[in-house]
Amino acid sequence: MTKHLALTAGADVLTFPSVGRIVLSFAIVALLAVGITVVLRYVLPKLNRPAAASSRLRVLDRIQVSAAVRLHMVEVDGDRVLVAEQRGVTSMLVLPTYPKPDPSE
Repeated sequence: MTKHLALTAGADVLTFPSVGRIVLSFAIVALLAVGITVVLRYVLPKLNRPAAASSRLRVLDRIQVSAAVRLHMVEVDGDRVLVAEQRGVTSMLVLPTYPKPDPSE
């Protein structure tokens, strides 16, 4: 004689979690989302503060020219440098410095 093993563990009815467990799970996920939002909005900017005023490098401006090309204007020791980046290629151009025009002339 062979015994037939049941595929279920004694219950043929599929059980669902209670409403309380669903509400508690939703509350936990909502609190995690709010916590992550607070960290991203308030804590990370404090970690990414600009460099001190004594720094020799300063980012003046950035612009996205196209989906693949981005330009950066930086100042290094008073000299302005245009940096172009495009899919693994970076180019730099040191811009000439011109004397400031005298307003009295």
